Amino acid sequence: LNTRTDSREMNDAMNVAVRLDLPDHAAKLAARVLTTPGITSAMRGRAVNNFANYGSKKHLSLLDKAANETGVVLTIVKSPALPTYEVQLRDVVLGLSIALTDQKLTDYGFSDRYATVSGYETQQYSHTRYYFEDDAARTKALAKWAEWRKANP
Repeated sequence: LNTRTDSREMNDAMNVAVRLDLPDHAAKLAARVLTTPGITSAMRGRAVNNFANYGSKKHLSLLDKAANETGVVLTIVKSPALPTYEVQLRDVVLGLSIALTDQKLTDYGFSDRYATVSGYETQQYSHTRYYFEDDAARTKALAKWAEWRKANP
C-alpha cells in the first residue's frame, strides 16, 4: 500500500486500507494524499476524513511538510451577502492536529460555520466547517500551536 506514488493510486490504496481495517496504513496514506500537491478536492476531502478517523498523535509529524502551505483548499461562503473565507492547507493541517490532540479548535481562534446550528456540536473535525476570519487569527493560532508542540514533543 505504501509504495503507491501516483495521486489516484495513493487514494485507492488509502481506501483499501480503510476497507481492510488497517488504521495505521490508512492514516499514513491519508497524510500522503492530503499533503501531495495537485490533489483533487474530492481526494483531499476523503484524506482529511480518513486522517481524522484513523490518525493519532503519533501521526502528527506526517503533516509537518504541509504545515506552511498557503494554498487555498476551499472557500467558505456562509451567505451571498456575507464575506467569504479561504481555508488554506495549513489551516486543515492545524485543525487536524488540534483535534487529534484533544484540544478545542475555538481555543485556537478557529471560527465554526455551524456554531449556531443544532446537531453539529458533536461532529468531529471537518475542513469544510472551521476557518479563520482573518490572517491575524491564523498567525496567532499557528504561534500557539508552535508553543504547544514545543511543550509537547
